[in-house]
Amino acid sequence: MAPSDQSTLEHYKQQAIEDFSRANSAVTSKAKDLHARYVDPNLRVVASHAQHAPVAATLIGVFGLFALLPVLLFLSFAIGVVLVVGGGAFLFAAVVIGWLIGSAALLLLGTLAVVFFLSVATTGFLVSAFLAYRFATLLSHSDTLPDALKSFQSEATKLLVPPALSQRIGSRPSLHRAPSSKVHFDSVVKEEGVGEVPVKED
Repeated sequence: MAPSDQSTLEHYKQQAIEDFSRANSAVTSKAKDLHARYVDPNLRVVASHAQHAPVAATLIGVFGLFALLPVLLFLSFAIGVVLVVGGGAFLFAAVVIGWLIGSAALLLLGTLAVVFFLSVATTGFLVSAFLAYRFATLLSHSDTLPDALKSFQSEATKLLVPPALSQRIGSRPSLHRAPSSKVHFDSVVKEEGVGEVPVKED
């Protein structure tokens, strides 16, 4: 070991010894102070009472000596009961609270499922009633049935299909061919702006 390290170790040892001696002297002085302030005056009071009533002092001393063991046993039992029963009660309470909250959560989930089903059924009934009312209104105000059906289909689509979905569907390319401008009437083809053109029959 280097001399510098040894000197540092000795310095730490000396400092620890000095700290321990200071703490020991502080504790000793505090104990002497407590003894002088509380213990000596009480002992003098007890001694004076014992001199004036020796029988009562003897009775109290003997009673305290005999009662020391039962009191210590009672305190030990009380502390043990508090620790054991209190800890067990805490664990039991935690289990019971967890079970009650879990049961309530399951009941809440079931209730929410029933409420959701009732909400869907009620919403479907209201939408159906509104559509029936609108169809009857359109049917009474339209001249023909196809016009009423066309207006009702447009309103039902706007009501039932979300706008984003309807725009997505409308933006898709059509899979059907555009209708031809040619109209066939009994082997005669008519085109827009063109006269009748005879068609050969097979």
